[in-house]
Amino acid sequence: MKKPIKPKLQEIRHHTRKFLNKDEGIAAIETTITLERNDLSASIDISDCNRKVSLDFYMYSPKAKVISQRINKLNILVDSLVAFRDNYLKVIELAKERDKVLQAYYKERTAWNKLNPNDKVQSVSLSELFDD
Repeated sequence: MKKPIKPKLQEIRHHTRKFLNKDEGIAAIETTITLERNDLSASIDISDCNRKVSLDFYMYSPKAKVISQRINKLNILVDSLVAFRDNYLKVIELAKERDKVLQAYYKERTAWNKLNPNDKVQSVSLSELFDD
């Protein structure tokens, strides 16, 4: 029998950093994955101004259950971000519509106040404006 030869294991390293704002600021998302021997360390860091969130995906064992837990964690994060983006875009459209309504109201109120200086329209709160 031959003497066993210790396998040469290549270390794997992955690192990305993407800034979240186009022109300025330090808000970023940073991902790191390191595989040394059988030790898999992975993390996602999201920073915005002076706040930072770190998500750990350390894997102490490459067993199916552990892998499944980490992938599930990632899937939930991705699905939540996609749902947040989709809902955020819908709310932006509603905000644009509200802005048009408000601008029309302010224009009409200004015109009314000019024509009727002694009978000014009372201010209306946003909640009153959009109540049915």
